[in-house]
Amino acid sequence: MARLKKEITETKIYLVRSFVAEGCEGNPAGVCVSPELKRKSDCQDIARKIGASETAFVTPEDGIFRLRWFTPNGTEVDLCGHATLAAAFILWDKQYVAAGKVISFNTNSGILTARQKSGLISMDFPLEKIVPVKKCNCDIGGILGVKPVYLGKTKFDYLVVTDSAEDIKNMNPDLEKLKGVKARGISVTAISDSQGYDYVNRFFAPAVGIDEDPVTGSAHSYLGVFWSTVLNKKKLVGCQVSREGGIVTVAVKKDRVTLGGKAKEVKSFVKQ
Repeated sequence: MARLKKEITETKIYLVRSFVAEGCEGNPAGVCVSPELKRKSDCQDIARKIGASETAFVTPEDGIFRLRWFTPNGTEVDLCGHATLAAAFILWDKQYVAAGKVISFNTNSGILTARQKSGLISMDFPLEKIVPVKKCNCDIGGILGVKPVYLGKTKFDYLVVTDSAEDIKNMNPDLEKLKGVKARGISVTAISDSQGYDYVNRFFAPAVGIDEDPVTGSAHSYLGVFWSTVLNKKKLVGCQVSREGGIVTVAVKKDRVTLGGKAKEVKSFVKQ
């Protein structure tokens, strides 16, 4: 449990890119650090103004941090990987927490922890189970423009597996029709066709105001599980092949997954 190195006395807002790598811009996330828990309506207004796919709201709480996530359309989500990475990065980078100290977040998905390890930020996330879907009430493959070889569902998203990484890179889904799919989002994935990565993926979530998410950390908590079983590996590297691109390392454990990546600050905002 990390004690504050520097007290949080005022609200400050930052823009961070998460899961950056060489040739990959990563996913922008807002990070709002404040001394007191903000009202939901205030969080929604700030997230809307920032316009990133997610904005993290961080507040000290009983020796750890309360963490919430909001999309630009005001939806509060229960789990977000890239904004958690961004929040941890800011707490260390702005010296709210001493370098090397473990950060614990109290979230709607339980306690999440973040560590600095081997040049990466490593996050402990719940393992997301996948249930096979034998019949879907909509033609997901047709909407996406790919041919699924497997269709599954987690408590958050649909998982669509294809046999072509190239098809995933070139796909152009019907976003209006995807809004009608009853899920937070749709993950599309295939075995990588490039050395250095085990699998590729893209993620679409127009129902919560995100047409395509550049890099979706929380999705890798089940993508890693799926490909770990297929490839018989416990440690994997995923490449999200959105326009911006991003790299996520995954280590699968019994009932948890460790997600890793790098982050960099893009912009800081004036006091709100």
